[in-house]
Amino acid sequence: MHTINQYFYPLNIRLSIIDILPVKGTNMGIDDFTAWKKEQRNLIDHDITVLLRHNYEGGIAYSNGICSKNSLMISGFFPKSTMNNAWIFIHQLVHVVGLTHQITTKCGCKQSKEGNCLKLRGFPECSVQEMVNKLANHSCLTHKKQTLTSELTGRKGSLPICGNGILEGEEECDCGPERFCDNILCDAVKCRFILEKAYLKNIVPFTFALLVFVFVLFLWKCLIFPSFASLFNSLTSLRKVDQSAHEKNENEIENDGADVDINVDVETAPVRVRAKRNDEPVIPVENRRTRLSDLYVTMRPISRFWEKFYEQQRQKEPVAPI
Repeated sequence: MHTINQYFYPLNIRLSIIDILPVKGTNMGIDDFTAWKKEQRNLIDHDITVLLRHNYEGGIAYSNGICSKNSLMISGFFPKSTMNNAWIFIHQLVHVVGLTHQITTKCGCKQSKEGNCLKLRGFPECSVQEMVNKLANHSCLTHKKQTLTSELTGRKGSLPICGNGILEGEEECDCGPERFCDNILCDAVKCRFILEKAYLKNIVPFTFALLVFVFVLFLWKCLIFPSFASLFNSLTSLRKVDQSAHEKNENEIENDGADVDINVDVETAPVRVRAKRNDEPVIPVENRRTRLSDLYVTMRPISRFWEKFYEQQRQKEPVAPI
């Protein structure tokens, strides 16, 4: 059954075993099998009844018998030939679905080699497309079935199929055949979680919280922190420049015992501090000229307010050219 499921898995078709019943008698044909099924009163809801006959050559089935009382088939069983069993089973199964050897569906594979477009083994071209079309017309295949381990039956099955994409028996997970499994937490061979469920319940929230923390840390490190650091460094630099200029100005004044006049030149935006000795005559502002012995301390205006203030002072007390 695992091999058969691998064949149908890409078509989104899943097969599961509903029940296994022993059948008495030998050399049972399709008519005998049909009569046996009619005598059974307590069969679980199912889609197809299959009789596996030991060393039976080929198989036989009612064509398009699905969703009716004739939904049954006989398939030969060879213990040493798994692939042979699978192909016989698949061939009879698609007959029950309604597929014949006269295909009318056109699938239009222009780039494929002639005769190989969507072809089932033993059937003409486009047989896969026709089977898919017929499956869509059978309403009995769309509702959920009871399985060997269904809670509705209360039975524990002994033959859950690991790899059919259906959670059965003691399986913890079933992500389908190994090559199609896309669940990284599920072991497709054993149908067990790689980690215990208790760990999964704790790991998932912890992982999410860790990712959120890393994201917030990234924002702080790359966006917020550099902005604060740059602002802090700028303010610190301005404070140091202001303090240094102030100390230098005080030292010069103390050494010379001078009064201080301040002239502002807005074009270069400096603050000019001129020290005048006590013995130097006071020169009116309009007649004052700057000299090389004057002390200049430049500071960068740090706001529009001071720029406007400097402009007003310059208009009132213009600085004479050198």
